[in-house]
Amino acid sequence: MSVTISDIQIKKAIRNSDADDNGGQRSTVSVTSGRLHDVFPVVSNADRVTGITRYRKLFFLNTNAEDKGALEVQSGFSSNSDADDYFRLALGSFSDVQSDIDTITAWAGAGTLYESAAVGATSLAVAMEAADGFFNSCGLRLSDGTNVSYNTVDAEPAWDGNNVTIALSESLPESLSIGASVSAMISLPDLKTAFSDVMIASSSGAYDYTTYPILIPNATAKNDSWTLTFQGTTPGETFAVSGAATGSVGAGNVATDFIATGNYFTIQSNGWTGSWSTADTLKFNTTEAAAAVWAKQVVPDSTPSHYSAEVVFVLSWESE
Repeated sequence: MSVTISDIQIKKAIRNSDADDNGGQRSTVSVTSGRLHDVFPVVSNADRVTGITRYRKLFFLNTNAEDKGALEVQSGFSSNSDADDYFRLALGSFSDVQSDIDTITAWAGAGTLYESAAVGATSLAVAMEAADGFFNSCGLRLSDGTNVSYNTVDAEPAWDGNNVTIALSESLPESLSIGASVSAMISLPDLKTAFSDVMIASSSGAYDYTTYPILIPNATAKNDSWTLTFQGTTPGETFAVSGAATGSVGAGNVATDFIATGNYFTIQSNGWTGSWSTADTLKFNTTEAAAAVWAKQVVPDSTPSHYSAEVVFVLSWESE
């Protein structure tokens, strides 16, 4: 079964505030589509008068039941805000916090065409709310409300105030009218589980992880470094398993498949070969089928009141 939109969940970070430690690891709390102020808080009158910039970290999590991966993933906003604030999106890491992101320059935004573009055009004239939001080699999503196409920025954007001329890597497949939405898209890592950095400390034991890979479910995978420590050769070469962050996830032996507590991964018994002794270890890392992004809301000073500034995340991918 291919990865569909219903498989993708948006999760909040463990900390959501305006403090330096805002962000961090993924939480289990989902963003609810259409719910007011579920990502950013209410903009107060004081915030509108003086202006404010806020950041919130989010995670796109692939929960496909057959553990298929979402590949060549891109994300952005479908359009700019309908109020006088504006939003940007940038790639994050699984663990970074707000104090770590000062150096990010590749923030993706959205604007509208202020000049129409004919079929075959190789550049676009876009009006923005601020002089940023597009950068060389970023993806593009183009929409007139009915048709959607994708492209890539082919050179450094040419800014004139808040207007920008964007060179396209491919000519337009269809014409676009004034007011069409142009969205910058950031590239995300594949939303696919993985194990890596397998290290074995044993004089005569081995594990064939090429033929019998460590199985990692999309829905329950966790980013952690794991250690299996053998505790004896009888009965059945037993071992205990723990994660650097998670702690103990159970014990097993080489004669049966080991399923970690929490179903974080399964080690297939057929992969064990050789002879394992007390204190031998098998170490590896697991990565969840997720990617982290930072969303930024900028409220300029003296911004007029508006009932609700709505933006919509868009996500594109190829399924395994």
